[in-house]
Amino acid sequence: MNILKTLIICLQVFIFIKSIEAQSKEKPFKCGYWYKDEKQLNPIYYNYFSFFGCKKGEEIASVGAGGGVMEASIASYVDGISWTLQDIDTVCLNTREFRKILAYTVTLKNKPIKDSFTIVIGNEKSTNLINNNYDRILLINTYHELPHKVDILKDIYAKLKINGCLVVSDRFAEKKGVVRKDCGHEEPTELELLSTLETAGFILISKKDIPKKRHYSHECTIYTFAKK
Repeated sequence: MNILKTLIICLQVFIFIKSIEAQSKEKPFKCGYWYKDEKQLNPIYYNYFSFFGCKKGEEIASVGAGGGVMEASIASYVDGISWTLQDIDTVCLNTREFRKILAYTVTLKNKPIKDSFTIVIGNEKSTNLINNNYDRILLINTYHELPHKVDILKDIYAKLKINGCLVVSDRFAEKKGVVRKDCGHEEPTELELLSTLETAGFILISKKDIPKKRHYSHECTIYTFAKK
């Protein structure tokens, strides 16, 4: 009987330890990527995020920002940006969750983040951003999810300063009808993207392909557009 009790106690201790270990490995916030250390984040920034062109002193809005992990990550490398995080999902994008992301990023990089952040909630046809206010607007891994692409892009056009630019990064298919496995949305083609952006008043000024080995587990392309 004593041996049985001992085995039961040992099993309970084992389960308790494993539950603690599992909790310690849990994601520190609800939405977005979780970089476990700076070594994991560094190559993502220098091989991907840095090509968005975010600069000190700019007013930048990120449309479809989710929880704001990417923006907090960029802010840990570039000081002096005034960020506006925009999304329609208040479960992921809210002050409480973003504070967790910001605090975790500060701990990850072991340095303070000096950028400022504002949260804006939009809808499927309007960003609710400020007109003529932004030097750069980011649309990262979001374009394929927009149900009303022309409406949102025309809205973004109105929010950019006269010399502002729109950065679009996404995965693009060679032919129509390709459905993404991660979200179930159809992948746009480059021709569709360029045609839609032209309709909304933009002109392409640069394009950069990011190979699979340099960006997570898939390739993507970064397009930068200016107002016509």
